[in-house]
Amino acid sequence: MGVSAIDVIRAKRDGEALTDKQIDWMVSEVKKGRMARREFMGRAGALGVGVAAASTLLTTAGVAAE
Repeated sequence: MGVSAIDVIRAKRDGEALTDKQIDWMVSEVKKGRMARREFMGRAGALGVGVAAASTLLTTAGVAAE
């Protein structure tokens, strides 16, 4: 079964750490153009991921800055 935005939000709401699969899904959505980089950064911040870490993750994944 695939990952969805609901899965990611639910995990963080329940105090769970995001899985590698959930993080990969979010990065994949940005790479496919289905989620804007700024939206990813906003979600990452809301989920407790530091902005610097989220930006590094996207850059490492080859996602260009907007």
